[in-house]
Amino acid sequence: MLNDRKLAGVIVEAESKGSETVYAAVGIGLNVNNLTSRIESIRETAISLTEILKTIVDRAALVASILNETERLHKLLISGNSNSILSLLRQHDWSRGKNVRVNLGNNQVVGVVDDYESLSRIRIHTRHGIETVETATAESVEYESN
Repeated sequence: MLNDRKLAGVIVEAESKGSETVYAAVGIGLNVNNLTSRIESIRETAISLTEILKTIVDRAALVASILNETERLHKLLISGNSNSILSLLRQHDWSRGKNVRVNLGNNQVVGVVDDYESLSRIRIHTRHGIETVETATAESVEYESN
């Protein structure tokens, strides 16, 4: 998100058996060279890199950069340095302070995003107090206007 306009999104699909992850597939969508200002339905809610930078972006170089950064973060994670990643997440997180609805299948948690306890646990202020959600149990997350 940039100035409350969507620049990119991530979708994760995973399957687990008990506490073991069988697979996780991650997809990234990034508005690169499209002109969202020309599409009425998303004009107010989306933005692209080319609109921000005022130039056409080299998509191959961008993909290489994303893959290099993903590899760097993966190395931090497998080395047990999740605190560095958690610090980066807190520094760049758009969701803190935002209204959220987390669908947990048979249950929903509705409130305001507070903070991350860890890379897999997030605290949400609900009308009943603070609730901690295991991110792996979320089926979907929707942000609502504040």
